[in-house]
Amino acid sequence: MAINPQTTKALLFDIFGTTVQWRTTVTKALKEASERALSDPQKSLTQDLRAQASAMTEDNWHDMAEDWRASYSRFTKTFDPSKGFVSVDQHHSEALLELVQQRQLEGLFTDSELQDLVQAWHRLDPWDDTVRGLRLLSSKFRTCTLSNGNVSLLEDLIRHGQLAFTDIASAEQFGAYKPSPRVYLGAAARLGFEPRECVLVAAHLRDLKAAKALGFGTIYVERFGEEEEDLGQAIEEGVDQKIYKLTDEDGHFRRQDSVFRSRVSRSPGAEFPPEKDRYVLYLNYGCPWAHRTNLVRSLKGLEDVIQLVVCDAEFGPEGWTFSGRNGSAEKDPLYGFTKMSQLYFKANPGYTGRYTVPVLWDKKRETIVNNESSEIIRMFYTEFDDLLPEERREVNTPGGGFYPAHLRKEIDEMNEWVYNRINNGVYKTGFATTQEAYEANLYPLFEALDRVEAHLAQPGHQPYLFGEHITEADIRLYTTIARFDVAYYLIFRCNLGMIRHDFPLIDRWYRRLYHDESERTRGGVFKKTTFFDVYKFGYLVAVGKKQGVDTSQLVIPAGPKPAILPLEA
Repeated sequence: MAINPQTTKALLFDIFGTTVQWRTTVTKALKEASERALSDPQKSLTQDLRAQASAMTEDNWHDMAEDWRASYSRFTKTFDPSKGFVSVDQHHSEALLELVQQRQLEGLFTDSELQDLVQAWHRLDPWDDTVRGLRLLSSKFRTCTLSNGNVSLLEDLIRHGQLAFTDIASAEQFGAYKPSPRVYLGAAARLGFEPRECVLVAAHLRDLKAAKALGFGTIYVERFGEEEEDLGQAIEEGVDQKIYKLTDEDGHFRRQDSVFRSRVSRSPGAEFPPEKDRYVLYLNYGCPWAHRTNLVRSLKGLEDVIQLVVCDAEFGPEGWTFSGRNGSAEKDPLYGFTKMSQLYFKANPGYTGRYTVPVLWDKKRETIVNNESSEIIRMFYTEFDDLLPEERREVNTPGGGFYPAHLRKEIDEMNEWVYNRINNGVYKTGFATTQEAYEANLYPLFEALDRVEAHLAQPGHQPYLFGEHITEADIRLYTTIARFDVAYYLIFRCNLGMIRHDFPLIDRWYRRLYHDESERTRGGVFKKTTFFDVYKFGYLVAVGKKQGVDTSQLVIPAGPKPAILPLEA
């Protein structure tokens, strides 16, 4: 049953995970607090503590953030109001102490630093569709928080994110936590409405089911990592409406977040342990994000460990397909599927998102492990090393591997602006549907290319982006530059300059990677995984379909000739 806007008086919003995203902010706060502590000359840290903290990777801090959030879920589920109210801030403080002790990091942070970490939950950023969506909804309805967060926490989040709620309701005001009926009914009464006049908007089905049982309308909003229940069953049980993406109608292209975010890990008891012939990498040769994973699979020598399955580079009405064209298989060799969507449905019959590549598939559990390229390549760096010869293991790689500890901060910083302005910038430019959106992304794209050119001119940034050894930064930039002159320049209208003519240092860096057939690149994997004709075809078809052109009549550009200049041009 769809929500009736004529009878709805108020929209009440869950906050954590629905309105604001917590993973990035909390992980970053933990990681940066540790880095500050380790570099503070006034701190007297023991050698063991320093070693323990230094060994913590970004993934470890991410896991700590996940555990912190999980402790909050357990706390609210088991809370007993008869024993006196305990705020979420107080719980966060107590839980953080336990997490620090569990990881043997006692003494790394002062009391004031621990409290500042608790305040990270007051500084969570909204999802990209939240601010504008709330502003529009608040012009038509009363909009109110309905969160387990205490009032001061919610007030800070509203200020930080500029969230246009008309009202605030907190579980703190009712002396209980969701899913207690006291919270939902108390919020409706506070607004002066009957439950049937209120709608709860949330990314958590447990929350929605509790509200539905009390007469509220319910809207499910899909958010990455927030829900593990079966959506199809939940809808049958009473979720009224579902929303998968809220986007602005302003001509701007916005990339969706990947949905499957589990990890292959060497850790004892891991859900997805590394095993030979257990995993399959699905991709197409046109996609730059998938290209990253293909490059790292080959650079690491994982061809005999992880199976590769290629789909067609043409995106059809039903998504990516297996056709036998453009280097693809005629059908999926595992299940005989003809469409990538079928693989997604096998992993989750209730799946309703986009059918993207790359996909890392687990044959044993018959599910998708991960479909986020940046995370897949980092798994490939280290998690399969026990199955490889000693010389291919990350710890034995010259320079410290593709993501060396001493360069991680610089690589992460470069990845961020290269992704936003170059990797994704070409898409935001090419798929823009207004002049304003086009120019808003075109000029920052070329400013970022100028920035890469300047970076390569600095001492210590040759022959590769961070010196003598290929790193993740080179891999992530390469897949865009390889497509630039042959596809993005003309087809995506990124035509303020060509790499070969206007960015000589980038061009030299690019040619060096492409033409290298030494052991450094395992016999030339940059060249072997680069397919210029596929890029022209795939992007021309994509733009043509977006513009309503009959793609059978498209004319593929012949140039530039050559697709890449010789090594010693």
